[in-house]
Amino acid sequence: MSLDRALTQWRELLGRERVLDQAAAMSSYGADCGAARRRIAAALRIGDALQVPDAVRIALAHGVAFSPVSTGRNWGYGTALPAADDCVLLDLSELRRIVHFDAEMGVVTVEPGVTQGALSEFLSAGSHPFMVPTTGAGPDCSLVGNALERGFGITPHADHFAAVTDIEAVLADGTVYRTALREMAGDELARLFKWGIGPYSAGLFTQGSLGVVTRMSIVLARRPATVQVALFGLEHDGLLEPAVTAVRKVLSTLPGLVGGVNLMNRHRVLAMTAPYPRDRLGPDGLISEAALVALGRQLQIAPWTGFATLYGTPRTVAAARKEVKAALAGVATRLVFVSPRL
Repeated sequence: MSLDRALTQWRELLGRERVLDQAAAMSSYGADCGAARRRIAAALRIGDALQVPDAVRIALAHGVAFSPVSTGRNWGYGTALPAADDCVLLDLSELRRIVHFDAEMGVVTVEPGVTQGALSEFLSAGSHPFMVPTTGAGPDCSLVGNALERGFGITPHADHFAAVTDIEAVLADGTVYRTALREMAGDELARLFKWGIGPYSAGLFTQGSLGVVTRMSIVLARRPATVQVALFGLEHDGLLEPAVTAVRKVLSTLPGLVGGVNLMNRHRVLAMTAPYPRDRLGPDGLISEAALVALGRQLQIAPWTGFATLYGTPRTVAAARKEVKAALAGVATRLVFVSPRL
């Protein structure tokens, strides 16, 4: 392996300011919310998707391992840290083009740097009646990165990779992968038909290292007339099992009307809603169970909180509310429905 020679060629390809040495790479990308640590050999900041094949060929020629990252903010699935030490990071966060949008069918084609927030702004600016496939990772999370990790959300298309119709990727030798349907029939048909023709190969790029995905097409859910959120609490851990049974019933009887249901323990809800209680840490540096219980009571947060989203027309959502109430009767407490107006 000759990292120094690879770095020289990458600087010629990308520009010196876009190639970070180990110290600069560790400073920019070394933090991790899970306290993991990795040695990062260097980092490349890609400014144009057309540069990716040559960057990958340089890595291959010199035997340098590299790790691509979309934005590094896919919280819950990973940060910018590579899976192993001494990799070179391939930062794709500056690839922010929305390559194509089908305003009739609601199919958007994006590069890895396009975030949930960026797509939201795009749809709002054009008054397009479609929904962003959101996650708890927040507005700065890459749509491509989350889908490749098979992310989950609460919009009607809860399984984010299931909504992916087409991808483009750079393989380890620098060649460009395109689906067979795209090669034969062009972009328009490939964007609209997920399975294409022949063996389905796009799924090989999820949760793996087969190639660097540089473009992805995603089907968006159409924005419904009515959206409401159901919030409920579980007063003790013993109610979790019957709550799971009730949630399964809701999801099976109201497909499409209920986008997804999250069951979150008190610790998680406190982490989302309250400042970290540094003044309540025990001698071991951890928050005691008693402190969590006290803080939960103070903020009226039950041991478990349920969160579900209902989508549809005013009449179908009203009917769904009755079904949700019936399913959770005797299990949930403080069941409330929240709308944009309430």
